Amino acid sequence: MKICGTHKFSIHHISEALKVMKVPHILYRAPLEKFRGLKLRVGKGYAKVVVVDGLSSLSGSIRSKNLFIVVSAPLAELVRTNIPQMEGDDVGEALRAARSLAPIELRISTPKIMDYVNTAVKPSFLMGVQTALYQIANPTLRKTVQSAVVQFFDTKLSLTALCKMLKENYRTEHLVALVASAEALALREAVLRFRKGEDLLNLELETKFMSFDLLYIVRSSDKANTLC
Repeated sequence: MKICGTHKFSIHHISEALKVMKVPHILYRAPLEKFRGLKLRVGKGYAKVVVVDGLSSLSGSIRSKNLFIVVSAPLAELVRTNIPQMEGDDVGEALRAARSLAPIELRISTPKIMDYVNTAVKPSFLMGVQTALYQIANPTLRKTVQSAVVQFFDTKLSLTALCKMLKENYRTEHLVALVASAEALALREAVLRFRKGEDLLNLELETKFMSFDLLYIVRSSDKANTLC
């Protein structure tokens, strides 16, 4: 089947672009609970394009050879597949280019429980950051600072802005040296390279930052942006 993925555009952004292109399509989101979910036909005529929300929505019922499927999902999900990703910041142009992609046999890798266990027990720089965060007794302040630190590692907040925030409260000053360290800046660079599409396993081998940590930062940042 023909399929492409994107972590930049929501299913609604994609739908609006398809409307402009006068392409009939179906929006599909798998139900989170019984009797819930979304399946909406948009436009007139036979819909050969299906826009799905997340890998969980790629059910067998829409894996048809005659369909062009666009998957909107977090990058952390897409990297577990062989789905080619849409390029560029213009959703319309990206869709037009993606229509010429060759069909593929979809593959989705599912990490084993022991992969998470073996990764979790290894000490890492990010684990040290988390330990320092939990030294903040106030839960509200801890949550705010944790969110800011994640945004910093995901290059959405500058080091200057983060350090200014941390220095404003004596309970968070101990984090300044940690986030300003060479290792913190290297982790930030690794996340940026991952965001740009570099292979996760190659990054892990080259930078020595575990893929679990990179995925955690990206997933946490994407989740925070979705909730905003």
